[in-house]
Amino acid sequence: MIDTNLSLLVAAAAAAAYLSVFTVAYLAFTLLFLARAVPPRRFDSVREESLSIVIPSRDEGAEALHAVDSALRQDHPGEVDVYLLVEDAADTTVPHLRRRFPGAPWDAPAPSIVEAAASARRRFFVAYTGHAGKGPKLNWILRRLETDYIGLLDADNRAHADWARTSLCLMAEQGASAIQSRRWPLTISGFFQLWDSLQHHVGCQVLNVVYARIGLSVCFTGTAAIFESRLLREHSFRDCLTEDTDLSYQLILEGTRIANNPYSGTDEEVSPDLYSFLARRRRWANGHTEAFLRHLKASFSRPLPARTRLFLLLHGQYYLISVLIVLVHLIVAGHLFARFAPVLQAAALAASAAAGVAIAAAQRTPRRGGMLAESLVSASWAFPFAAFAALAAAGFLRPELVAQVRPFPGIGYFQAAGALSLSAPLLLLVAGLFGFGQAGAGILLAMAATFPFSIFWDICGNMLGLADYFLGVKVWKAITRSSRRRHAAAGDILRRRIGGGRPLDEGAEPAQT
Repeated sequence: MIDTNLSLLVAAAAAAAYLSVFTVAYLAFTLLFLARAVPPRRFDSVREESLSIVIPSRDEGAEALHAVDSALRQDHPGEVDVYLLVEDAADTTVPHLRRRFPGAPWDAPAPSIVEAAASARRRFFVAYTGHAGKGPKLNWILRRLETDYIGLLDADNRAHADWARTSLCLMAEQGASAIQSRRWPLTISGFFQLWDSLQHHVGCQVLNVVYARIGLSVCFTGTAAIFESRLLREHSFRDCLTEDTDLSYQLILEGTRIANNPYSGTDEEVSPDLYSFLARRRRWANGHTEAFLRHLKASFSRPLPARTRLFLLLHGQYYLISVLIVLVHLIVAGHLFARFAPVLQAAALAASAAAGVAIAAAQRTPRRGGMLAESLVSASWAFPFAAFAALAAAGFLRPELVAQVRPFPGIGYFQAAGALSLSAPLLLLVAGLFGFGQAGAGILLAMAATFPFSIFWDICGNMLGLADYFLGVKVWKAITRSSRRRHAAAGDILRRRIGGGRPLDEGAEPAQT
């Protein structure tokens, strides 16, 4: 019989070795980013192609009007049609539209398109699509558009005035058929908003800069992107929780180039609380993994450049590697737990179970079976930390309870590998802050103090999403929106350093076209 300890040691070592591939990749991306700064530039060329900007929305109330307003204020000299996509006249944004544009036929049945306002080169429409989901809404409108280009903008985004103009110039210069622009936060005022923004507005942008620099496509992230119209007419959005990732993989596998615009883009909402932070990550982990596995066979069978194939394989596994991280922690903690005194075992189990139930309750899942699954997944990730905490407490208060506990074989290797794997993404974020001119003492101290907690919650959300995927559950939970008063609160050092966050006038509505 194979020794159990040896089997666990081999399993943990294999998982840690595989994770080291991603550690090396993060370090390589950091060095490539630091090798050359993003050069400042002017955009003097004028392009006058027609553009439609579509904004899928679902019960966003007055907030959606700010996205509409930012789209109508584009300084692109060509014609711009803006379409707000809702299900029907019952959407919560419609009462606000009625007040602003009282002459439009707002009681039209779905599906239909209501023209709300028009000027020489700007028109605004509201499309009653008859669909609730983002993908079906987009599919309904895209085949009805006849402009040269189509821009996609989420309803919680505020597009910069030069977004379309700079994006179209870069597309023409690089011969790309689509372009993904940069995103900034609307506001940052706490732990979850800080880390949501650091990951997506700094970390992801560093990766996009590097991908573009080495000749790779970037991925469409659901908003702040512009496409040649033919692409979106030829490719319908599939029923996937991350339809943006699914479309990106389709296009990249076909050889389509998606360029990066690091100069302009949008300001957007970030997660203001634990519920939203976890809800977003479980949705992303679920849909991203579905899209990756759907296209996995094609990533091997298609005649792709080696670097594109490697990019797809690394990018697609982003959420799956959380399983390996949890596995290594469980093996090491399980080894210690088996040698605990019964009272310590009970304490560790009780603490991890309580944490699992509390996390599941924070997700507000109405189904009993769903809450049970969430509790088990969350408890499994909390268990290693509960075991380590019980060991540390007993070593200080009751040393006799841990006298028989021996470290996991080769623990020094796992500690070193773990420290390196955790430091790699942190180094990438720090490099991004300095490279984008956003570093400062306040934000660096906040990152150092809260980084371990961000890792815990990030992996917890990923594991919940992976559990959803493998259980066949498609969970779409709307995140909590920050209040407009918090948007208007300008001045905290974190928001200033990250960027974005243009204040909104309290109670104001966008101007008419």
